Amino acid sequence: MAHGRRWRRTIRYELGLFQHEGRNARSGNPHRVFGGRTFAGRLTLRPFRPRKGLLRSLEGSVAITRSGLGEGLSSLRGDTVLGDRFYTANAFAKGGRERLGFELRWEPGPLSMKSEYMRLADQRLGQSVEDSDLPPLVATGWYVSGLWTVLKRDKSWRGGLELAARVEGLSF
Repeated sequence: MAHGRRWRRTIRYELGLFQHEGRNARSGNPHRVFGGRTFAGRLTLRPFRPRKGLLRSLEGSVAITRSGLGEGLSSLRGDTVLGDRFYTANAFAKGGRERLGFELRWEPGPLSMKSEYMRLADQRLGQSVEDSDLPPLVATGWYVSGLWTVLKRDKSWRGGLELAARVEGLSF
């Protein structure tokens, strides 16, 4: 893995090569396939960081992972925050898996806004009845959140008061 920052921390990068996708991508089912050796990269830009003002904290990132995917049932799945499964892919995959993500963050004073879009695609090479390629199996997700710090945590107020909202979507 390699990481660093350049030009007064306005650009940050992270690159890595890993044995597999990680524990969260694996399924307990031995008939499900998951990614093998995985390349991962992220580039983050804070173009207004050297300046003062409202845009100083504006930050955008793009991230990608790519891995090989053996032939078998895709391990793509959807779980709730509490761990309940609501989607399991019942499609064969073969070829590769790619994840692409975009993030945007802005924290001007007591306000904070964040958003993310992500897309995962499992290739299905040679999976049709004619031994040709099928369209990839795709999952997309996004969220937008906002937070307003009404009262900061200090000595006179034991806790703080923050108002937050979040909207999100996930599709397969």
